Amino acid sequence: MVVPQDTKATLAVRAKGGIQQVGGESGKNITVTARGTRKGYTLYDLAFPGLGAHQVTVRYDNGRQSVLQYYSVKPIEELVTAHATFLATKQQARTARGYNGAYLQWDMSRRKQITWDDYPGGGWKEWMAGGSDDLGLAPAAFLSEKNVSAPNQNEVASLDYYIEHFLLGYLQGRTENGTRTYQVYRWYDGQDGTPKDQGVWRAYNYVHIANTYLNLYKIAKRYPHITTRLTATEYLLMGYRTLEAMFTKIPQPTPIGDAAHDLGLMGELLHPDMLARLREEGRSAEAQRLDGFLQGKRDKIFAQEYPFASEMSIDTTGFEACYTLAKMYGNTALAAKVTRASLAARGNQPLWYFYGSDNRHMGESWWNLGYECQLGAWQQQDYLYSYATTSGGEFDEMMRSTYGAYLAGWANINAGQISADAANIGTASWQFQSEKGTCNYNWIPLLDGWWAWSGEADLGFWGALRAATVNVVEDRIVGLYAYGGEVTEQNGAYVITPKDGVRQRLALYNKGKFGLQIDKARFTRAQVSADLRDIRVTLQSVVTGSYSPDITLRNLPAGTYQVSVNGGASRSVVSNGGEVVVKDVRTLTGNGHVVRVVAM
Repeated sequence: MVVPQDTKATLAVRAKGGIQQVGGESGKNITVTARGTRKGYTLYDLAFPGLGAHQVTVRYDNGRQSVLQYYSVKPIEELVTAHATFLATKQQARTARGYNGAYLQWDMSRRKQITWDDYPGGGWKEWMAGGSDDLGLAPAAFLSEKNVSAPNQNEVASLDYYIEHFLLGYLQGRTENGTRTYQVYRWYDGQDGTPKDQGVWRAYNYVHIANTYLNLYKIAKRYPHITTRLTATEYLLMGYRTLEAMFTKIPQPTPIGDAAHDLGLMGELLHPDMLARLREEGRSAEAQRLDGFLQGKRDKIFAQEYPFASEMSIDTTGFEACYTLAKMYGNTALAAKVTRASLAARGNQPLWYFYGSDNRHMGESWWNLGYECQLGAWQQQDYLYSYATTSGGEFDEMMRSTYGAYLAGWANINAGQISADAANIGTASWQFQSEKGTCNYNWIPLLDGWWAWSGEADLGFWGALRAATVNVVEDRIVGLYAYGGEVTEQNGAYVITPKDGVRQRLALYNKGKFGLQIDKARFTRAQVSADLRDIRVTLQSVVTGSYSPDITLRNLPAGTYQVSVNGGASRSVVSNGGEVVVKDVRTLTGNGHVVRVVAM
């Protein structure tokens, strides 16, 4: 129900007495295009040229009507770029105080950062202005994730400044016998140098920092033209040591128990990637030690009937970690249970603030489109690709819910639909509150239902970037369809235009889950023959100068294939029906190069 402006929504409706009319809200210039009927449904394409909330009314059965509430946003790629720029230029503290370098909340009502030295009051100041916890640590996780796929020197420099001054200079400044412990203080608490609050127990904080370090490793490894303060290996080991500290250096007891070992933590989808990178770099001892910690956590999680405990009584923050461990260690039953629980916690109402939204114990009407909306979409989509059968109506419903959740969270980024003030363009709202009245966190102003403070929103955007994929399906109601793009069938081939916001991943669920992933470049067009024996991908550079993209093909039919660029010299690769990685296709410059993989 959240629809980017460069995408049409497809509406399929039916009623016993028939559909008389589908019309858009007056004055909104909504385009409603009838597409005929299929499987007993009447189909329409909807386009929303404006931003914000839009109503579409379905009239049926002799005067009855239903109102559907959509929400129009800028194209996702524009939102990602604008928000990354905003974080690096407006939400990072530059000060002589101890919170120097921290990414702080933005207050749209005052058009400024929420800082320790300029705090508007209300709530728990250490949490709200301390630069840590999910509010302060998630922005760097998102910004670094964005730069893995679309590097920007200024944004990387901002991240390095954050690491040097706020993480290493403050939050992770603790040492023992002259050696950094990589423990994480809870937050900046007004004390420059060593904090008054010596607590290092909140395990949740460690994972966000480890994700940021891991992403800086990838950036330094992939993009030689990007200048980083440290080497790729240094970032990787800092990420490892942060996780090691989480598992070994949190004194017990804590207010949330032994969370590192017992609870699922947001961001723990990084573990398989971290293990793989350590092994690639020859750090087998570190990989073995981390795997040992994870196996211990696995045993505790797997022993529970309902292993989704959290800091709060009913919450969905543990789902992603439980799913990751289930997949890592072959517990397909738990992977399915997590997915069913996640789907059950999502709204299905035809209302943009409920559809796909995560519902948790704070209440369905004052905590809409929180970060678990998109973070949960990652885990659900991974299940769909890794485990789910694509036949039957259940798959169609799961995909709709999952991609609905992926899209819904992008409504939180302000492109003018929340605040038209130029100073606020590019920031984010913490979440939407559909119930009227004051904010349930009563010290935070509301902007027509949107929380005016940015809060934890970036954790959802981080998860969304990990999930971003064009998903092509054969839906039982609407037929051939692309979530996150456009697809047509031409001369025995599928032609796909990506609009998912990242443009690096494609999955053809209608063709045995054939998958395509591009690293160090993006694609603007993909053409895949119906028999999967002829794949053509048109590339776009994400760097200044030359680049050598890597292309991963999954579920490619067994055989020998020729790989060529622009019809030039080719080399062969062999598929056994599983995964094929074509490393460093060729050194390229500019855009429009066509990589072709064709069966011999």
